[in-house]
Amino acid sequence: MAGGGSSKPMDVGEPHKFDPDFKGPVDSKQRKCRDLLFLFLFLGFWVGMIYVASKGVEEGNPRRLIYPMDAHGNLCNVDNTKNTDLAVRFNYKGKKHLWWPSPLSTDQEDSTFCVEECPAADDVGETWSFTGLKEDGSTQQWSKEVLETFYGSGSNEMLRYCIPKDTGNANVDNVISKGSRVLDRMFGDLSETWLYIMGSAFAAIVIGFVWTIFLRLFARILVWTTIWTTLALMIAGTALVLKKGIEMEEEGTDMEIKSVKTNANVVKGFGYTLGALTVLLLCLIIWLRKRISLAVRIIQEGGRAIHDMPLLMFFPFVLFALAAGFVVYWIVIALYLASAGTIEQEGTSPIRTVSYDKTLKGMIAYHFFGLLWTTEILLALGKTTIAGAVACWYFCRDKKKGLPKGPISDALGRTLKYNFGSLALGSLIIAIVRFIRFTVRYIAKKAKKAKSKAVKTIFCCAECCLACVERFLRFINTHAYIQIAIYGKSFCTSARNGFMLLMRNVLRIAAINILGDFFLFLGKLVVVGGAGLLCFVLIKDKENISSPLFPVLVTMIFAWAVGSAFMGVYETAIDTIFQCFCEDSERNDGSAEHPFFMSDSLRQFVAASAQRRKKKMAGGKAVAAAAAPAPAAAIQLTIPAHADPNAAPKAAWGSAA
Repeated sequence: MAGGGSSKPMDVGEPHKFDPDFKGPVDSKQRKCRDLLFLFLFLGFWVGMIYVASKGVEEGNPRRLIYPMDAHGNLCNVDNTKNTDLAVRFNYKGKKHLWWPSPLSTDQEDSTFCVEECPAADDVGETWSFTGLKEDGSTQQWSKEVLETFYGSGSNEMLRYCIPKDTGNANVDNVISKGSRVLDRMFGDLSETWLYIMGSAFAAIVIGFVWTIFLRLFARILVWTTIWTTLALMIAGTALVLKKGIEMEEEGTDMEIKSVKTNANVVKGFGYTLGALTVLLLCLIIWLRKRISLAVRIIQEGGRAIHDMPLLMFFPFVLFALAAGFVVYWIVIALYLASAGTIEQEGTSPIRTVSYDKTLKGMIAYHFFGLLWTTEILLALGKTTIAGAVACWYFCRDKKKGLPKGPISDALGRTLKYNFGSLALGSLIIAIVRFIRFTVRYIAKKAKKAKSKAVKTIFCCAECCLACVERFLRFINTHAYIQIAIYGKSFCTSARNGFMLLMRNVLRIAAINILGDFFLFLGKLVVVGGAGLLCFVLIKDKENISSPLFPVLVTMIFAWAVGSAFMGVYETAIDTIFQCFCEDSERNDGSAEHPFFMSDSLRQFVAASAQRRKKKMAGGKAVAAAAAPAPAAAIQLTIPAHADPNAAPKAAWGSAA
């Protein structure tokens, strides 16, 4: 460079070389236990999780969160007579609802009591009695009359609280009445349609299978149809927007209205921008057409792998069952921890808040981080296992008869035995980033009270940056897990090797990621839409439900989970096959001595690409030969007989010119 400096090309590592002994994922005899420090760290962390759980169970009482509490601190539906911490104790066994006889009363002792049923309009004027046990062992009787002022129209039961239907405030009454009715209708509709919901959820599994078959058979048609349809729509949109802008401009000129002309310029500017994006998209399609063709073949190969190993589709449901069991355990302990704080009452309100000291806050944060780390490690286990099975399928030359009997169980066993510490490290990194994101979100929520735009902007930017970091790290982790599944190396080594392999094939991975993500997202929409539509058709004419919307929504949530599981398997299969294809292309050349492992479809693509490169190289050599000067041997020197021997010779270039 002119300034004396020099720029070095980015180090993307050395391509893999031919190895006659390499036949796919390294077997157990050649593997070692990796990242043991993080394995022991994870186990030690779970010792802490168990300690936190024991403290929560010892000091907490989830009934505080489930059942209301009266003004004396007695829990509804609980016999509180043995709780010596209370000044006045009631036996509320069987009384699940909190009654507020006089919402405007300032008398805390007489403000709330637990009852079996909320008072109805017919109960007005009736006196209800409550017997309490005091600290000194004596008993005291409380009598409260159902006041017509509040309960003349009866009451609504809402989240175990008895709320008067007529509070004197029309807006409050309307909200309470609507909320109570909506909750009743929602749960009533679910109880009437749960069989249809389960049937539609099962249909989502069938739709997921059908979509994977559809992608395997029609990926090429689907991809190119989508691309050209998008391009055609953008061209049509550009033409329509520009036409509208020109019409508005002419209208403004005729009427001499400045605002119309300004709007016309805005519309035309948008049209020109859309046109530029259309041209850019067309250029990208032309430039990446070969990579798009490769992406289509990789997507089809993912479908073939799943077709040959159909149990892959059900493996995520095993992990889902483990994750569901862990989440249930986590929620139970979280309830104990949340109820271990100090219950505080504000005035005569029956609604209470829970306050926590620093130690309890730390235990809750520790328990929350355990949720993030454990769920991430389960996701990593699923990806690594699927990658190991798919890599075994790819590097098997006879994919029908040469596959081992249990490729999925073999991959799972290798991962658990040798590389669980590596998964603990990878998932720990993601868990830390996610924990920081939640912390920033929590602080931002607290900072909203300041109403400062600068503070909101800072937290918004921080959240955006952390989200980008998390997405990048997930991308690195995914390809690191694939390398771990194939070679069994440590996490850091696998992450580096996987990243270098991708950098040597950066344009290919760009095309595959864009197309793969689009069609996998489309697959999720197909699963969700199909299951939701089926549920709607089944229950739309059912008489005992108020509306089919809530059952359909629940069905679509189930279907989204099913679709995510299916498409997650497909996504990991595509990423694994792409890495295997890149390594196969680097190690081998397709000759008899160095044969490819890849399928016939990918061999045809590689052969066609090699043929095009040869033609380009041959054409380039021909152009270079035509442009080069003739060699010295082609120069002929002639001296006429009558010429002066001392004169300068003339060059006759002959045909070399």
